[in-house]
Amino acid sequence: HKDMQSIQWHVLWLVAGGIALGQGVSASGLDEWLIGLVSWERMDATVIGGVLCLAALIMSCVISNSATANLMVPIGLSLAGSDAVALEPLTAAVFIAVGASLAMALPISTPPNAIAYSTGAVQTKQMALVGGLLGLGGWLVFVLAAPRLWAVTGLLPP
Repeated sequence: HKDMQSIQWHVLWLVAGGIALGQGVSASGLDEWLIGLVSWERMDATVIGGVLCLAALIMSCVISNSATANLMVPIGLSLAGSDAVALEPLTAAVFIAVGASLAMALPISTPPNAIAYSTGAVQTKQMALVGGLLGLGGWLVFVLAAPRLWAVTGLLPP
């Protein structure tokens, strides 16, 4: 009982820390500075969405999914709100959310992973292999096979 309560507090701190980090990204202007480092106007909206999704996937492998989403959504919204790209803010947020949700390679990625790892039945190496393959496969399906679905749902123009 005591160990499970400790895990619950750790999960709560992971989520709360992600929210605080996201607030800091917006308040400090880090989001706008990062956006200014790349010439986004030369990229197609689909490529930008794929990059946002992949960045969220990679970040979520080393920090929690919620922390990644809280860090990257302000960046994606600032990018989508700029005149440099033809990307809707909702689309940017969806791409980031999907990318963050696909990451499951390490115990820190999601609270269920942390709980499963704490049982000792799963090793980090096993999680990294299976989770990495699933994450990259999911990203490929989302980026390559889903553009028609995006057009139907209105996330990207047809």
